[in-house]
Amino acid sequence: MVGLLGIAPLVGSIGGIATNVLGYHSGRSIQVESIWGNLLLLANQLGYDAVVRKGFGSYEMTADIVAIVKTLSTVLSRLSRSSWKLRWRSPT
Repeated sequence: MVGLLGIAPLVGSIGGIATNVLGYHSGRSIQVESIWGNLLLLANQLGYDAVVRKGFGSYEMTADIVAIVKTLSTVLSRLSRSSWKLRWRSPT
């Protein structure tokens, strides 16, 4: 209950905060240190045009396929989480 009282003043701005956070992360590219970033680095070594640039406080990959890779990453993450929840849910 005390926690709810602590966030009560923020209730009116939650939509704005969510929009800012989603906007920030949707504008980001793929971090070099991620699995997807490493795959793009490998593709770059094999001739695909991918560039490392500094942005959003990290090193990111820039390539034509970044939007597709980000979407694929999101879909696979959600499928993985859903299958994990189905696998380990308690029987009722």
